[in-house]
Amino acid sequence: MAAGTFDIQEELRNLPSAPGVYLHHNAEGEIIYIGKAKNLKNRVSQYFQTGRDRSVKIRMMVSHIAYFEYIMTPTENDALLLENRLIKKYMPRYNTLLKDGKTYPYIKLTTGDAYPRLMKVRNVYKDRHKYYGPYPHEAAVNEIIDLLNAVYHLKSCSMKLPEDAGKKRACLNYHINRCDAPCENRISQEDYAEKIVQVRKYLDGNSSDLILYLRKEMEEASSRMEYERAGEWKELLFSAKRIRDELSKRKDWKIIEQNEERIRTDEVQTRGAVRELSDMLGIPYAARMESFDISNTSGAESVGSMVVYVDGRPKKSDYRKFKIKTVEGPDDYASMAEVLRRRLTHTGDGSFDVLPDLLMIDGGKGQVNAVLEVIDELIEEGRKNLAGLHVCGMVKDDRHRTRGIMFRDEEYIMPRTSESFKLVTRIQDETHRFAIEFHRKLHSKGQLHSVLDDIEGIGPKRRTALIRRFRSLDNIKAATLQELCDVPEMNTKAAQNIIDYFSL
Repeated sequence: MAAGTFDIQEELRNLPSAPGVYLHHNAEGEIIYIGKAKNLKNRVSQYFQTGRDRSVKIRMMVSHIAYFEYIMTPTENDALLLENRLIKKYMPRYNTLLKDGKTYPYIKLTTGDAYPRLMKVRNVYKDRHKYYGPYPHEAAVNEIIDLLNAVYHLKSCSMKLPEDAGKKRACLNYHINRCDAPCENRISQEDYAEKIVQVRKYLDGNSSDLILYLRKEMEEASSRMEYERAGEWKELLFSAKRIRDELSKRKDWKIIEQNEERIRTDEVQTRGAVRELSDMLGIPYAARMESFDISNTSGAESVGSMVVYVDGRPKKSDYRKFKIKTVEGPDDYASMAEVLRRRLTHTGDGSFDVLPDLLMIDGGKGQVNAVLEVIDELIEEGRKNLAGLHVCGMVKDDRHRTRGIMFRDEEYIMPRTSESFKLVTRIQDETHRFAIEFHRKLHSKGQLHSVLDDIEGIGPKRRTALIRRFRSLDNIKAATLQELCDVPEMNTKAAQNIIDYFSL
């Protein structure tokens, strides 16, 4: 999304007063800062308020913000978790410059060891071990580790096993029933591995097995009248339920992963695809792309369509439809030339006042050259701002499927699996769909009529009189004001409306 197409003040007004994460982008689409907010509307708005006392680094960061995105989350804790994951994923430059040194804890299960243990850590590495998190609070990590160690009697020391087994006597944890003493070979590696399977289930979000196990042990201890032991199991059961309930209050961590994946996929399929296409053509990043197509049915009234993609996303508010005014019959080249001339000379329409970074024409070399001729004519007429406007054709194969891009008299064949090819295909299909939809709508309403019917003051009676007098639409277009007024059914105002209509 280019800076010129993103109204920051308007977008600020539309922000929700909800928790979430915001992502600031520069003009090139790069994520430069990621933050969390209890209230997105209040927090993001603060960046753009004048008169605020800010550090030099923050002022510098704000000066580079071209647009922002946001993701709402159920709670502030979810925002915290998502922020942390996205920062680690994208490493925005200003998060590095402005960081406060705070990181969020993870649980590390040392699955690379023969006898894994649980640890609280703040950094994640690509190693043989398994990491869970991040968690919103350090207390939650401590509680989970304490619970699992107590239930499954996991090793908590740093002794290297089985190499160092038997070198030391079992520690206090063994004597208070908190460890099965693999250091003295009191539990086999196979039996210990079965415990780790249950630990991983719990950390993956399945707490039901643990709770059922604790309830069963409590009831069996009680039936044996081992009430003290039953009380210990009861405390563990209570702790397991409390931790579980504290985590059901928040959305599952998978939601965070899904949001992250959605952002990554969206980035690849939109801005990433635009960058890929722009690089292939050797042009600057084509933030705004406008695509045009012509539709006609057996020579009946032709129509043109214009669809707009900004940063690889359709911007339907800028779509436009054209009824062909100056071309008679199914002449796609001339019709395309008319549409582009009207689009590039029209003023007073906010969307038309912004020139595209890339014009995309449905067709090959012939259609592209027709458009280039129009642009050259307009430049000669004084529209110097059109110089350097990039135009490409979207070429189809014999089966009417997207094949490649025609640009500067060269056809670029894109791999069908590339994101740029998929984007061009989407744009071409959308442009064609929009044109066909307009054509069918006109046909269904019985509106495939003479172009004259679209001129103010020309009804069925005057239309018939004009056709009877001049015999063809071309002769009507070429007629002078006086010749039109000589038709008995006409008056000066209606005649002038005809002149004005065909002079556009």
